[in-house]
Amino acid sequence: MLSALKGVLKNAGKSVSPIVISRVVSTLQEFLQSDEDEIRGSSARALGMVSQVYQLSYSEISCQGFELLLLLVMW
Repeated sequence: MLSALKGVLKNAGKSVSPIVISRVVSTLQEFLQSDEDEIRGSSARALGMVSQVYQLSYSEISCQGFELLLLLVMW
């Protein structure tokens, strides 16, 4: 499921609303705390795709104002 999400982000990430991307990023960050290696790895790859699509660093993705920053990048 996380691999499919990565594919969606890669192919349609720019079309997804900033609010949805913000929620996805929040969930993926929670998954990074999982005990399962596969879940952590898939989550990290999906976050990497967000970073690549929006040309943002992980520190920018994990900041408090991520949604506003995303709006500015998309505009």
